[in-house]
Amino acid sequence: IYRPMAVEPNVSESCDLETGKGCSVADVRKAREVGYYNEVSKSRSEAAQKINAQYMALDADSSEAKKAPEKKSVTANEVAKTATKEPSKDAKPVDAKKKSALILGWFYAEPRQLKFVARMYKKKGYADVVTCESDVGVVSKPKGWYKACLQTQKTMNQDGGHPLAREFDVVHVMSGGFLNLYQLLFAGVKIDFKTLVLDSTPILPKPAAFTRFARAYMDSVGLTIIPKLIPSPIHQAFVAFRWSLQSVYIKIQHQILRLMVVLGRRKAASDQMKKLNSQANLSLTNRYVPIIDDVVATVFGNSGVEKAVFVYNPDDPFINSADVDATMERAKGAGVEVVAAPTPGVDHVQTLFKKPDAIWGNIA
Repeated sequence: IYRPMAVEPNVSESCDLETGKGCSVADVRKAREVGYYNEVSKSRSEAAQKINAQYMALDADSSEAKKAPEKKSVTANEVAKTATKEPSKDAKPVDAKKKSALILGWFYAEPRQLKFVARMYKKKGYADVVTCESDVGVVSKPKGWYKACLQTQKTMNQDGGHPLAREFDVVHVMSGGFLNLYQLLFAGVKIDFKTLVLDSTPILPKPAAFTRFARAYMDSVGLTIIPKLIPSPIHQAFVAFRWSLQSVYIKIQHQILRLMVVLGRRKAASDQMKKLNSQANLSLTNRYVPIIDDVVATVFGNSGVEKAVFVYNPDDPFINSADVDATMERAKGAGVEVVAAPTPGVDHVQTLFKKPDAIWGNIA
């Protein structure tokens, strides 16, 4: 079983690497050189295919599926290669006649799944749609946060700046996409948007939230024996311990960066990197409330967002409804217009095709 990696080769526009249609020998060679085809575990593939089957079933009769291939989804820091037209260092307005949307996908979302989400937006009049993956290995771990900030700021300092530093009419975060958005904003990417759709999220940066997600994920792919054998408190303690170890790694990496600055081999650490080093002190002592406070302040207080639509199933096993309620209250406290759109009975990140009016009816 194969799955496209986040880094995608620069191939001809007519080439669809997933099916091989329209691809030349040179296109395939480029794909192999960057490791585009990569085996993944059976359980991970089954989870992705389960969601994919539901999305693609609706797409079977879509005439758009027969048109030229759409832009492939990539990670936020790779989006410059395939998903943007006019990279900009600072936020610039897009064509006033053309509605735009940024979609930050759920964990393990495949490119063709995010293509389908993009097509749904295009059917609603959003001609400019950018999709990005949310890499679980980056978004869900302190070590990943540190590396992501370094990489994002490196991209920001390149000619043209970060490609997501622009204006969008709507930003739609799905599941782990919420923390993906936070990491981008935290690093300093100037994403200008007024409406935010929170779909089956937030998943907050704390061991309890990721333990809950992991256990629900294992249940969803048939690995029920693990949650049965390992009680939730023990599982959560293990996650907290791993995060503590990764915080030690961050502290060591930060000291190495400081040494490189002294030796004149790199510029001084940014304020964001210094803050991540301070947050490592918090996670070492299992204090996550200040980190969550920063997430809420960054996404709702400092981003310029005016309206937040929370679309969620109160009984979704992947997220804690109490976290959703608390985040809505804090968003209101930041002066954001909050719309609660509960969708009872709808599975994780499946509102778009089971109860789409919960989204379209609130962002028109």
